Amino acid sequence: MRRSVGVVAAAAVCLCQSAMAADVGSPVGRPLARSWAGFYVGGHGGGVWSSSGYTFDNGSGTLENFGRDPASWLFGAHVGLQGQWGNIVLGLEGAYDWTGLSSTETSVLFAGRTRSLDADNIASVVGKVGYVSGNWMPYVKGGWAMADIRTFALNPATGTRAEGTNWEGGWTVGGGVDFMFAPFSPVLILGVDFSYSAFDFNRSIVSSSGASTAVWSNSSWDFYALTVRLSYLFN
Repeated sequence: MRRSVGVVAAAAVCLCQSAMAADVGSPVGRPLARSWAGFYVGGHGGGVWSSSGYTFDNGSGTLENFGRDPASWLFGAHVGLQGQWGNIVLGLEGAYDWTGLSSTETSVLFAGRTRSLDADNIASVVGKVGYVSGNWMPYVKGGWAMADIRTFALNPATGTRAEGTNWEGGWTVGGGVDFMFAPFSPVLILGVDFSYSAFDFNRSIVSSSGASTAVWSNSSWDFYALTVRLSYLFN
């Protein structure tokens, strides 16, 4: 009998010690804070607004300025790696986006002729700095970006066109806020993100007739993207 009582007492002491250890550093009834460090992957979607401008020369030496502000949907995937030191989180993230940005204008100097800029893909690699407050983490980011930009000019009277698609380099900055659903494993993170990306380029394309060279100069295209993100953090 004494031996049984001793075993029960010992087990009770062990259970109490385990419960106390689980509650150290957190209020009663709340789970311990999870680390934000680790590898994460996810998807995002939203909208993108833009502002474009360029000077066009159809090969005759006559210059004409164009500019529009197209908007479109945007969705993509992202992957990143981050570490946590106290309340500070530092990370590196890569993202790839698909969109349908398109800007087509009709020439004023040459009636009926059209000039276009299109973008279907955007890629970026950014560094991130975040500050953890409970399950929330606001952050800022900045780095390198590329956009797959198509330039197109058409003279419908003759069918002559000048068309080219190239990846153009640029830069991007932004920020956002993430919220961690700590009870899940892997950790589920929901966030809102804003980014501004800028691209400047010049481009020369020989027309389909081979008789002239179309030139896009002083070209700039700025993108403003707002997305909702869902990520899985493996830590």
